[in-house]
Amino acid sequence: MAEAREVGRDALGEPILGNAFYTILYSLYYDGRYPAVVVFSLVFGFFLARSWQGWIRNGRLASLSAAVLLTYVGVFSIFQSPVEGLKFWVALLFIPVMNRFTLSFLKPERPETDG
Repeated sequence: MAEAREVGRDALGEPILGNAFYTILYSLYYDGRYPAVVVFSLVFGFFLARSWQGWIRNGRLASLSAAVLLTYVGVFSIFQSPVEGLKFWVALLFIPVMNRFTLSFLKPERPETDG
């Protein structure tokens, strides 16, 4: 796992070597330093919470899919950056198509309140 790979080139064209299993933080830090890491973390948490709440409230398949995709990214970004792969972007672009579908039988039950 300590195999060095070329992950980019510097201004002089020399290779930048990094661990073969760099995390998503490498990309964020390399592109935007600390502000990018902080802003991405906040935006990521916001959209994960919003997706999950959309699933709980409305039973929308697109919300569940977005929550699963973001959870996948959160877990597997420890080992490598999934946003740099094609399958992440295909899945992300497929989510708006799912807005047409609702699986009401999969919607979690809400407890009844006496009011």
